[in-house]
Amino acid sequence: METKLNPQALEAYAQSFLERLSPPFFQFRDRISGDQILEFTPIRQVNLFVLKTLFARWKEEAERLRSPFFDYQHPEVQQALNDFMDQLSQHISVAQGDFEPLLRQSIIDALRLGLTPLDYFKDEVTQQNVRFVHADSLKQLRRYIDYNRVVLQEVISELESGYTKQAPAGEIKLYFHKAGIRHDRQLTSMQQVLSEFSAVLPLREDDIVITSEVREAVRPGGRREPAAPSFASHQPNPQLKPLSADVGLATEPDQAPDKVPLNARFVREPQPTLNDRLRKEAPARTLLDEHQQKKVDNIRNAIPLNQRYAFINELFKGDNVKWSMALQELEGSQSYDEALSMLDQKWALEYGWQNDNEHVMALREIVRRKFA
Repeated sequence: METKLNPQALEAYAQSFLERLSPPFFQFRDRISGDQILEFTPIRQVNLFVLKTLFARWKEEAERLRSPFFDYQHPEVQQALNDFMDQLSQHISVAQGDFEPLLRQSIIDALRLGLTPLDYFKDEVTQQNVRFVHADSLKQLRRYIDYNRVVLQEVISELESGYTKQAPAGEIKLYFHKAGIRHDRQLTSMQQVLSEFSAVLPLREDDIVITSEVREAVRPGGRREPAAPSFASHQPNPQLKPLSADVGLATEPDQAPDKVPLNARFVREPQPTLNDRLRKEAPARTLLDEHQQKKVDNIRNAIPLNQRYAFINELFKGDNVKWSMALQELEGSQSYDEALSMLDQKWALEYGWQNDNEHVMALREIVRRKFA
C-alpha cells in the first residue's frame, strides 16, 4: 500500500519537536557547536541532516564569494581552500535563530527518508539539477544517511558496476525504485522511525501519514486533505533524558605565518648572475607538499568534523562507541606500524574495509602524519 505524508502535519510536528528541545538548550548558551549538533537529538538521522543542510548552505555561500580575478582550480588554491574549510568545520558555531530553521527542515527530511525513502531519494536527485548522476555525488549524500541506507548503497553499487559510473538523471529514479523493491525487507520499519521520534514527542502513524485509500477519496471537488494535527497537547515523555552538557571544541588551529606587506613584494632585489641561473636546484616544495607532510599531534583534532562523521558512517557503520575505541587505540600506539597493524587486523576485518576505499586511505594518511 502506497504511503503519502501530510505536509502540513509534518510542519506542525517539526515545529513542536523543535520547541521541545531548542529553548531548553539555548536557555543558558547563545550558540551551538558542531559536536553538540551531532548529539543534539537522540535521533542520529536528524542530527546528520542538520549538518548536511548546514554544509550545503555553507558551500553555496562560498561559491558566491569567488572572485573572477583568481584561478580557483589551481591545485594549491584548491588545497588552501580545503584547509580553510577544514579549519572552519572544527569551529562551527550557530546562533539559535539560525539553527532552528536547519533543525526544523532536518526533522521533516528525516521523517520523509524514514517513512517514504523512494520519494526522498528521487527528490534529492531532482534537486541536483544535473543531466547525469554520478556515483561520487551519491557517495557524498551517503555520508548523511542513516535510515534506509541500503537503498542508496544499492544504487551506488549499480552505477559503479558500469563503465562511466553514472546514469541519466531521468533514469536514476528507476534505479531507486528497483533497489527499494529488492531490499523491501531491509528497509527501516515505520515502527522504528515512529518509536525514535516518540522518545522526544509522541507521534502516531495517523498523525502524519495518508494512505492511498484516503487519497483516493481526496480528489478535486471531494473532501479536503486532513488538517495538520496539533502536537502541542502531547505530554512530555518522562523517559526522555536531559540534553547533554557542552562538548568542548577542538584545539585552535596553528597560527598563520606573518603576511608580507604588498609594497615589500615590489622591492628591487639583486639580479641573479649567469652562474646562479645555471645552477641546478632541487624543486621547491609546494603548499600541497607541505600540507601532506605536516605532522599532527592529536588524531581526533586533526580530523575535520565533516570527515569525522564520514569515517563514523562509512567505516564504523554509524557506531560512535567503536569509533571512539579505535581513536583511543590509535592515540595509544607507539609507532606507525603498531597503529597500522591494529587498523588492519582488528577494525578492517570487523567492518570489511577495502584497501582502496577513499576513507580508509584518508584515515591511514592521518595516522601516518601522527607518527611522521
